[in-house]
Amino acid sequence: SAAKLAPVVEESFNVPAGVIHVEAEAFTKKSPVVAVFNCYTGGKQVNFFKSIVTSWVDYAVDVPQTGLYSMDVMIAAANHGQVLDISCGSQKLGTIKIPSTTGLWRRMDAVPIRLEKGLQAIRISAPFQRGIAMRWFELKPK
Repeated sequence: SAAKLAPVVEESFNVPAGVIHVEAEAFTKKSPVVAVFNCYTGGKQVNFFKSIVTSWVDYAVDVPQTGLYSMDVMIAAANHGQVLDISCGSQKLGTIKIPSTTGLWRRMDAVPIRLEKGLQAIRISAPFQRGIAMRWFELKPK
């Protein structure tokens, strides 16, 4: 029988002042085809499975002031040419282009998005993809 491995505890890290850091598993709602798994480096990861037309995860984010933010996302993907769309309500805010990370965790290039002050429902969605895992995202005021 296969040995059961104990979950790895994720090491804590400091988030710079003014940065909003959101762990992937801290969603408020998700589509049924998105799953949460233990990550081999510790903590949790959200998986957008391959060959699904659209999958999504919603996050409640309290934005301190209206303005432009850069959004960084920690992603692992084994295939080239994938994307995640960022929206708030019916408004598309931006698209994160995802190159192959050969399945290893990598911070994607930051995407500028405009957010309003107050509690916002931010949706991260994956149109038809070939498999993406997400650890966290950060919003930094510009």
